[in-house]
Amino acid sequence: MMVWLLGFILSFAGLLIWLELGCMIPRSGGEKVYLEAAYRRPKLLATVVFAFQAISLGFTAAGCIVFASNMVIAANRTPSEWEERGIAIIVICFVTLLHTFFPGAGVRAMNMVGLIKIFVLLFIVVTGWVVLGHGIKSIPNPTASFQNAFADSATSGNLYATALFKVLNSYAG
Repeated sequence: MMVWLLGFILSFAGLLIWLELGCMIPRSGGEKVYLEAAYRRPKLLATVVFAFQAISLGFTAAGCIVFASNMVIAANRTPSEWEERGIAIIVICFVTLLHTFFPGAGVRAMNMVGLIKIFVLLFIVVTGWVVLGHGIKSIPNPTASFQNAFADSATSGNLYATALFKVLNSYAG
């Protein structure tokens, strides 16, 4: 919970930065627009660098790997590293081609996935409240997760850094 709280604070600080940039340069397009405003020459350099970074190095690549891993696990198989990478490459190529040739369809697909994520999160929250309120009789001790919550906690800073990275990725959407 502390990592989630720290992630919220860091994400909120990022939000404040984005609000300031949005007030200074009131155009849609996000980070790419701000980079283009800062680096005007050579023309489109910021656009190409940002696209390369976002696709191959950024959250998009990590999201595709996680998607590939989850799809293989959902198929009731143990994923190999190359199997995950292959599926992730196919997914990222598909998404890139979709947004390149059919941008309207890409935006609609993103909006649909966003709505599904919101509904799933609401379902998880409401289900958690129902369980904590003893609404499901098949769970004998709904508050068991809150007893000795920090017992056997990790002691490695690497694990906490990885957890914080994953939390920040969750807040990023």
